[in-house]
Amino acid sequence: MTYQGDAKTCKTCCMEIPAGAKKCPYCHHWQHPPATFMSHPLFVMSLFLLFFVVPFFVFSALTAASFRHTFGSGEPFRNYAGQITVAETKPAFGHDQFGPVVVVIGKMKNSSPVEWKDVRFQVDFFNHKGELMDTGQQETYAWRVPEGEEAAFKVSFTRQFPEKEYVSHKVRVISATDGRQRF
Repeated sequence: MTYQGDAKTCKTCCMEIPAGAKKCPYCHHWQHPPATFMSHPLFVMSLFLLFFVVPFFVFSALTAASFRHTFGSGEPFRNYAGQITVAETKPAFGHDQFGPVVVVIGKMKNSSPVEWKDVRFQVDFFNHKGELMDTGQQETYAWRVPEGEEAAFKVSFTRQFPEKEYVSHKVRVISATDGRQRF
């Protein structure tokens, strides 16, 4: 087809088209470079990726990180066990509604960079010969010890032997949970 007046050639199909045509009536390609670029399938796909796929992956990564922070197990205690020490322990004896008890009061120091919660203690009691004669673990209280700080604690057990048999004792932290974890 021949056009009356000004005409130009399509840059894609080489057909003669009106000089003012923005899009070729034969091959439907845009005639201006920016329009050609913007109508290219790769440009459309990159816009789709930019506005839909990338935000989806960013949202997924943030959600996964939040989920790990909330429901993850946090830092394992075994990696920091040597940095939570027990000091200044003192035994006391008494009675409660269930009978005779032995109580150990003391302080623990956290030298680790992690706040610990639900600290669990084990107390070993020794007789005058240095033999282990009683032991107990306690997780009754929700003990917390912030990073780099000290915290007081008290553990109590039903006493199985006469008070004079409890000559010495040793207290150690056997487990704890990363305090930054929600559950």
